[in-house]
Amino acid sequence: MGYRLGASITAPVLTVRSATFTVTAGGVSPSLSAVSASPPTIAASSPPGATVSTITVTARDLNGNPVPNATVVLSATPTTGNTLTQPLSTTNTNGIATGTLSSTKAEGKTVSATINGVAVTQTASVTVTAAAPSQLVFTTQPTNTPAGAAITPPIQVTAFDQFNNLATAFGGSITMSIGTNPPGTGVLSGPNPVTAVGGTATFSNLSINKAGTGYRLSASGPGTGTSSAFDVTASAATKLVITIEPSTPDSSGVPFGVQPVVQLRDANDNNVSQSGTVVTASVAVGPAGAAFTNATATTLATGAATFSGLAVSGTVGSYRLQMASGTLTPDTTVAITLTSGRATKLVLATQPSSSVQNAIAFQQQPVVQLQDAASNNVNQAGVAVTRRSRPAAGRCPPPAPC
Repeated sequence: MGYRLGASITAPVLTVRSATFTVTAGGVSPSLSAVSASPPTIAASSPPGATVSTITVTARDLNGNPVPNATVVLSATPTTGNTLTQPLSTTNTNGIATGTLSSTKAEGKTVSATINGVAVTQTASVTVTAAAPSQLVFTTQPTNTPAGAAITPPIQVTAFDQFNNLATAFGGSITMSIGTNPPGTGVLSGPNPVTAVGGTATFSNLSINKAGTGYRLSASGPGTGTSSAFDVTASAATKLVITIEPSTPDSSGVPFGVQPVVQLRDANDNNVSQSGTVVTASVAVGPAGAAFTNATATTLATGAATFSGLAVSGTVGSYRLQMASGTLTPDTTVAITLTSGRATKLVLATQPSSSVQNAIAFQQQPVVQLQDAASNNVNQAGVAVTRRSRPAAGRCPPPAPC
């Protein structure tokens, strides 16, 4: 629009007007020019289809007049992940030029502008938040731990978006499971699933019952994640377990053909590798009076105690042996049938008649029985028994000794 100036006097009345002229804006004012962002908060994204904040720059001179046809250059800090689109043209008649900002990095951004090389005092703030969570990361890894004990420190799993921004707004649940199970029988126990706070789920008091090398945990929720490898070791020994039973049937006084083997175990039935534990065999169930040979065995480094030369001497019948050591919970064998051992003596089962005529057969013939050392009858045919006569005491005819 053009301006014209006029002048007048009242006596006499005279009016004069100037030619039309134009008033243009002055130089850019850094303090009166403006920079704004809309919306001020956007989610992390990348082109194409990025979520953008529109940056509007308004150029004004010292009198607040819009400055058209000015060149605007935008900048945004920090620069990580930014896609900053500069204005496509100079400022319009209203002194306005626009550009856009998007970023893959979730953080606060400060947008600045220069107009015709003059830095605008005002800046705009854009907050970039994480995109939707799509992956899980173990931010506190599981550590080696004894079987049945809580894994410490507590395991933490954090949700991140596709650009690796922490998804602080995520408050959903995350579920933990065993991903790699070396023994195949390990069971995960403890509070599970867990609700995330600020994008992170903290798993306290998780434990695994079976020893193994190279466990890995898996987390699932908005995406999945896998932990680093860790080991579960056996806990302290709490009991004895017979891993090889003694042979049955077996003979009294004769070492078992198959000697028993006893293993140290913890409360979760993991083998405990510990040497020097003395295991003692005794009768748990069976006839009284049995005696043992080589009744103790000592564990080696593997925690196994192998008996050598263990034998039971006693009345024939059914026995169950107990394997015990101190305060450890003992174990009991299967039923063992004890049979008679090797014949070691003869016993007169039936005495001959107490009197008899010379050269006349005893009316009551003697019966002789084979027995072992524990006085069990031994069933064995073909043993020749020879009689030997001996006069009663004091009746030996001289000079024969009695």
